[in-house]
Amino acid sequence: MPVSARADSDNAPQGYYVYGITDGAPEGLAPGVGPGAPVEVLVVGDLGAIISPVPLAAFTPEAVRARQDDLAWIADQVRLHQEVLARALPRATVVPLRFGTVFRDAEGVRAMVREHAARFREALAYLAGRQEWGLNISVDQARLAEQVATTSPRIQQLAARQQALRSGAAYMLAKQRDQILREEVDQAIENCVRNVHARLAAEAVATVAGGATSGSAASGTEPVFKSAYLVETRNARTFLALLDDLAAAQPAFSFTVNGPWPAYSFVNLMLEQTHA
Repeated sequence: MPVSARADSDNAPQGYYVYGITDGAPEGLAPGVGPGAPVEVLVVGDLGAIISPVPLAAFTPEAVRARQDDLAWIADQVRLHQEVLARALPRATVVPLRFGTVFRDAEGVRAMVREHAARFREALAYLAGRQEWGLNISVDQARLAEQVATTSPRIQQLAARQQALRSGAAYMLAKQRDQILREEVDQAIENCVRNVHARLAAEAVATVAGGATSGSAASGTEPVFKSAYLVETRNARTFLALLDDLAAAQPAFSFTVNGPWPAYSFVNLMLEQTHA
């Protein structure tokens, strides 16, 4: 719903939190960040800023820095930020802005939208009909090593030679086998990542590949790759079906898919104005 004039005339120290820019006026986006904050759309010409009125004191750079060790609060606010944009995505194209983008008043938001209107329109045109999907790949090292050991000709040959040797020579050969096994496991991981990423990239408009995610000792797996893919919405089912096929062909690897998201990884519009 369009934003009301209520917050502009309120004498309380209240500002506006901006989630992103849209080409429509999507409804049903609440709840937002802040205590019980409604989510509204401030229309500026043919663009809309998705906003919530928030207490200025809670979102100054100093206030956010003071709570940077309060991981539960940060995680909850980031989650709300993301959920607002995710709810908007099926209803309109969205250019996401960075968590913590706050303006003193509605006029400050309007000025920002007008100043960067050309960039926003360009980004909206590029992102129209597209969505971001994320992928994390982890490997079960023990399972992969077992798989490599039973399929590698080099390992099989060394194992056969080891059985025919005396203990001392067999020990040295076992050390050599272990070294080769580590090399082939590393190569198998590299091959998996390269093949999966190439196949998925061929079905995507754009990709952003990063390093490994944080480890997961509980699951016994080690993260090896993460990436994001900008996919045409009409091709999302094909993309996800391909991902399922690739995962099924790699039993020693775990594929974790997340999305669809607004295209966080594919826009460089990190606009923010801090308040005193």
